Amino acid sequence: MAAKAPAKFPFMVQRGNTWAAMMRVPADLKTTMGKSILSFATGETNALRAAAKAQPVIDGWHKRIAQARSGSAITVQQKIDTARAAFRSAQRAGDDPWAVVEDMLQGLGIDADPSDEHDLDTVPAPSRKAVEVVEQVMGEKTPFSARIDAWKPN
Repeated sequence: MAAKAPAKFPFMVQRGNTWAAMMRVPADLKTTMGKSILSFATGETNALRAAAKAQPVIDGWHKRIAQARSGSAITVQQKIDTARAAFRSAQRAGDDPWAVVEDMLQGLGIDADPSDEHDLDTVPAPSRKAVEVVEQVMGEKTPFSARIDAWKPN
């Protein structure tokens, strides 16, 4: 059982001999943030040093929660869902659905068409993340199946 820290160290929990920072995600933001508990292992046995080490992380959590509440934080999955809907409507309209995928990949910082800048013989293979995003947009995989594939032993 984890021991709670004194009131002067909020969000700190003792796990075994070391301290960790833990914060529950508000119920209305669990789906947006994709987690129910945020945690950070400090690796420190001294509560004061652990709290000092965890404070920047805790401040970051508060900022992420504030962004999620304001609606300014859009998760990758929300972008994929939006692109999937645009992909389907472009298919139905007879337009080029790949333009939607390329725009979304570029928005995520993934090079959508590396052949524009490189010799075709040296074009790198697409990243695993790019492949997962395209599979989800096309409806071939779900976020859950991507996690299961990552969990499966090779």
